[in-house]
Amino acid sequence: MPEQNEQKDVKKAKLSFAAQFKKFFVSGLIAILPLWLTLYILWILFTWIGSLTRPFLRPIFYLVVEKETDITLLLQITSFFLTLIVVYLVGVLVTNIASKKLMVSMENILLRIPILRSIYLAVRKLIQYLFSAQQQFKEYRRVVLLEFPKKDVYQIGFVTSEQIMTDKSGNKLVCVFIPTTPNPTTGWLAIVSEQELIPVKLNIDQAIKMILSGGIIHPDTIERDTDVK
Repeated sequence: MPEQNEQKDVKKAKLSFAAQFKKFFVSGLIAILPLWLTLYILWILFTWIGSLTRPFLRPIFYLVVEKETDITLLLQITSFFLTLIVVYLVGVLVTNIASKKLMVSMENILLRIPILRSIYLAVRKLIQYLFSAQQQFKEYRRVVLLEFPKKDVYQIGFVTSEQIMTDKSGNKLVCVFIPTTPNPTTGWLAIVSEQELIPVKLNIDQAIKMILSGGIIHPDTIERDTDVK
């Protein structure tokens, strides 16, 4: 019996380690992916601009410095600032009405090419999701649980506006956004009584990770926040 208990403990320890590893690995991946993708795209743009401008910049720099001088660092710094300028100018262009039409026309051309169409749409959707999600998450005030879509089934919700009105009994009504999994930028808007909400000790980041991972990443316990009345 003692040997069997020891074997069970070893199995539990292995399972616990595997679960913890998976949890932290997925959590790290979610945190790193947006930053990595942004830096990777900037690096591609930086390399492309550098290869285009280097043949023109090199003779210009040699007019200022001696030809024996290594100007590699100077070329890289120039390419870096040119990359920032290009990104800025693209931002200015896409906010202009006439330029928007040009961008739409270019996009339509890309969408007609089978392989490029799939790559372009996937990257565009991912970038739009990452940046729109970051902006949207800043507007959330606190995390709550509420019964939805039926009794005894609980959903994670984010309070987006406090007391927009009161019901017939004088109870405070608030706006709650109920996100979907695994894309928390879509969901339902509910205007419900504050009394129907269960405040929990869960911050926005924890709730978002839980939704994105479908519950794989979650705190050990989710406690009711008794400080919120």
